[in-house]
Amino acid sequence: MFTGERGGPFTTDSFNWMVKRTGQKAKLLFQVHAHVLRHSAGYKLAGGGHDTRSIQDYLGHRDIRHTVRYTEPRIRLARRLG
Repeated sequence: MFTGERGGPFTTDSFNWMVKRTGQKAKLLFQVHAHVLRHSAGYKLAGGGHDTRSIQDYLGHRDIRHTVRYTEPRIRLARRLG
């Protein structure tokens, strides 16, 4: 998906370094790593109203319990507002 300056594929370490460095340049108050992007995608999908099963499929989780974490905050907020 991503290629380096020499046209070859990024290694996992190179990609993680690029994401970490981007977070530092953006002066984020927390350390960013590649897995944070995965979590961001899960929360974005949940916030966009996608159902838990489709998020599970998209993220490749075998166990639904790993996916529920993305939808729980939305459910708690709905209960408070409802």
